[in-house]
Amino acid sequence: MKLYSEHYERVYQFAEYGDFENFFIKLCYVTHERNFNPQLGIPLRNIIASNNKPIFKTENIDISKYKLLNVTPEIKEAGLLSVSELYGYAPNKVYITYSSEPIQRFGLQDNTASLSLSVGNPAYSLVEDTFTFYCADKKDLQVGDMVYYKCTSHYKTQPNSPMLAIFTSAYVPILEFPDDTHIKTSAFTISDGYETISKNDIASSLTLFFGRTLIRTSTTRQPLTLITNVQNHISFYEQFPELESRMIVSSGTSETNIITSSTSPSTAEYKEMIADGEFYNVQDAQVEIIFPDMFFKKTLKKVKAC
Repeated sequence: MKLYSEHYERVYQFAEYGDFENFFIKLCYVTHERNFNPQLGIPLRNIIASNNKPIFKTENIDISKYKLLNVTPEIKEAGLLSVSELYGYAPNKVYITYSSEPIQRFGLQDNTASLSLSVGNPAYSLVEDTFTFYCADKKDLQVGDMVYYKCTSHYKTQPNSPMLAIFTSAYVPILEFPDDTHIKTSAFTISDGYETISKNDIASSLTLFFGRTLIRTSTTRQPLTLITNVQNHISFYEQFPELESRMIVSSGTSETNIITSSTSPSTAEYKEMIADGEFYNVQDAQVEIIFPDMFFKKTLKKVKAC
């Protein structure tokens, strides 16, 4: 016979992810040691407590989705056990956390022809963190192409020199063509090696910069290990989950770490991933067993194509 406490405890299993809507339920009862027979996996029911009243009264809890995940017995005295039962379920949610970790960035061989485009002063979108440039002739520029920005300015001269300052940016992807005469890129800062100009200042300085150009070059970059932002996609399961694999660049006969026009994905496909802001699996999915055979945590690490 089990004598259940009339009260239950909410266990916020997912609080670390900011989820307080989904919780586990802890029940406690006393029984004789010879009667102890835990049955993991049984569904939760509205048990009658030792005071002859149901444990769950007017609470709005869907007990049908709970099952017994774990049992913890503790010897009291005279052959009696104090037993804690933990009931729970796996929410149909994916929790996303962030970390900075070393990953290997793929090498990229881009044989696209070099070109230089005259552009207007960019409009800056703080929400999207993008620049939109006016451009009368985009030539054969394509979405996903990597370009850098170059301009000249009186904004800053080098120390003890009357020379004009030449400012350049890092490479950024072409995100889209909003219409026939505009180009949208990721936003960037620019520097002349002495001073860095912020995104807002680039957009607001209408007269200080001239000779504004976007430049596309044929590039071959080598694979590189770097520390970058990683998205951790975390989900929970009541059965062992399917495991996703990391993204593999295939040359057709073997794995390679340099993307070219003949690999899968190809340079064009990967540039499209960059333009779309797509994330890919940087590692095989990992599974942690929370309660043996009953509850599993899967973590899938993703990084943004770059």
